[in-house]
Amino acid sequence: MKGEAGDNELARQFEILVCTREYVFTGIIRCEYGQRLIDALNEGVPVGASSRGLDFLSLEDVQIIDMAGVESNHPRLYIAKHNIIFIAQHERDKKEKPLSAYPYRQKVPVKVKIYETPFTVTGQVYSDTWEQLADTIEAKVSFLPLTNVEISPALPGGYSWFEFAAINKENVTYLSENLSLP
Repeated sequence: MKGEAGDNELARQFEILVCTREYVFTGIIRCEYGQRLIDALNEGVPVGASSRGLDFLSLEDVQIIDMAGVESNHPRLYIAKHNIIFIAQHERDKKEKPLSAYPYRQKVPVKVKIYETPFTVTGQVYSDTWEQLADTIEAKVSFLPLTNVEISPALPGGYSWFEFAAINKENVTYLSENLSLP
């Protein structure tokens, strides 16, 4: 799944996977054109003429799989963000164009293992050069970005590895630095 600049110059879309304790949703989120996926999750996206999706995540062309493997499809639905364990984005053949709206800041990768019942999530979170892990996880955001993410146990459909995922901090039981990750 990748970010795409659609036909609309003012919108951008990402095909994402959303995991809750009961369901796995795959679908499309539409963001403002200059908005990164992590910013859309934390700041919300326009969902109508006068509303912004802050508490609910709006998805289009959605496939739902429950933990027993039963599938259904919906043209549009809204997922309560407090129920989300994590959101993942797959990388496909083409890379998206880098956005020039965000200045490059030097960051240091920190390997972590996160426990969000019933999943264990391992990956890298990035801290500003002089920050510690505690500073990064205490930031005033709902979703924490990770790269090189492995999910255990695998999700229905066999999904277990993602280039990028955003972890809902509200559902984290605990996390630790994981120095044994490669």
